[in-house]
Amino acid sequence: MSEEILYFDELPEELPPEFEGTLNAWVRAVVTDKDGNVEKHPWQQSRSFVQQFLQGLEALLYQTDVWTVDMGGSSRLIRFSKYASPNQWMDGDAGVANKGLLVGTDNTAVTVTDYDLGAQIDHGSGAGELVYGVTSFLAPRAVGANMDLYISRVFQNSSGGLITVNEVGLAVTTEITAGGGVFLLFAHDLLTVAIANGASAAIQYTLRTTV
Repeated sequence: MSEEILYFDELPEELPPEFEGTLNAWVRAVVTDKDGNVEKHPWQQSRSFVQQFLQGLEALLYQTDVWTVDMGGSSRLIRFSKYASPNQWMDGDAGVANKGLLVGTDNTAVTVTDYDLGAQIDHGSGAGELVYGVTSFLAPRAVGANMDLYISRVFQNSSGGLITVNEVGLAVTTEITAGGGVFLLFAHDLLTVAIANGASAAIQYTLRTTV
């Protein structure tokens, strides 16, 4: 994987020519301190959709059973169906720390075969924990000649100490053929943000299609 990653203070309507005709993704953190002061980190190019993203897409598009690896490292035969239980995809409610946007502390280089965060931060207000808000979405919308899908989640630090996030991820849930549900990692990025006690950080992804 190339070490060159692009950054933008604000995501422009027109990306460099190499992004024409692609699906691309961008991630950033917006930190709000305990006094309400806001610090926007730059948008960082996401380079790390992992193998389960395409395997999940195959299962969805072909409505067929597909082998993949869940977030526990186990091989699973999965299927995506609107009639399946439990609920599908990234509908991460407040306090739910196994799907939606996730954060962790590990800074090991990302690989396309990653199936979990290196060291996920637990939900809660104890030492080393962050309070997970709702994973929210904005419906795809036109931005210039592009279409953007925006995903965000707020993480509140009530732990009593500083917590540094070094990794973020997008995780979904789906059904396994044998019955029951599993969790799959779709994207994994390194992103460093320090969250002081009493502060919060909104982790934001933009998925963009360009022409």
